[in-house]
Amino acid sequence: MTAPAAAAIPEPGVIQLPRPVFGDAGGWAAVMERAGNCCECTGQCGATHRKTDGRCDHQHGGYGGKGAPPIRLEVAPEDPTMPEHEAARVTLDQLRAWCPGCRAGAAKKAKPPRKRSAPPQEEALF
Repeated sequence: MTAPAAAAIPEPGVIQLPRPVFGDAGGWAAVMERAGNCCECTGQCGATHRKTDGRCDHQHGGYGGKGAPPIRLEVAPEDPTMPEHEAARVTLDQLRAWCPGCRAGAAKKAKPPRKRSAPPQEEALF
């Protein structure tokens, strides 16, 4: 009887990241290479990014802020409101690298504003 294979122990200092949501790891790597490991937002999030010539300067693994973890870029569709079941079928040229802040801002900005309903009118009893 053979012993089961031992689980691979990660090297110290290596952080295991979850699998990318869209595509495979090769697709993620291709999009990140095209983007230069930098967020590809050019104002879709609502920010002007004016200090960096109109493009977000967040880099994958870069400084996330005091007490925050490093920035982890996501590869997601250009349209941040696209449902995941449709996004699973997009091609690499329809994907872009997003930092979490820009993707959340772009999704919020792309959604139509909520309509506020008028308060219910009380009907006269008599």
